[in-house]
Amino acid sequence: MATTINTIQSLPGQWQPALPRLRAVVVDDTPEIACAIQLFLEHTGRVENVGMASNGQLAIELVDVLRPDLVVMDVNMPVMNGLLATGEIKRFHPETKVLVVSADSDPELLSSALDCGADDFMPKSNLHMLSYHIARIFPHRFCDN
Repeated sequence: MATTINTIQSLPGQWQPALPRLRAVVVDDTPEIACAIQLFLEHTGRVENVGMASNGQLAIELVDVLRPDLVVMDVNMPVMNGLLATGEIKRFHPETKVLVVSADSDPELLSSALDCGADDFMPKSNLHMLSYHIARIFPHRFCDN
């Protein structure tokens, strides 16, 4: 895959390379939600969706192959839930950041997600806040200086 480097102006008359786009995998068993997350990611202009999975087991396999920077992970899915998958991903790929999303906003679920190694958690009802949560996880790669 060819990579291009864009430039942004940092100071008048000085140019520096733009930050590379984050590579993300979206994991959700509801195709409409997965597509909505993908659209929100693409809308940022700073995230490239490189894969999608419908369960935690497929997510682990994709992360092994694609080595994304970010996984946006649903919790309740068939075959393997997102919390178990998050634990496995963080165990074998600790550099990969995981943002857990769920229709359930129970505070105990937030605690469980973080205990499994998730880097952040957000309710699906707040998908419009996806950029904010990604910026929290990647403050030096996602935010403007």
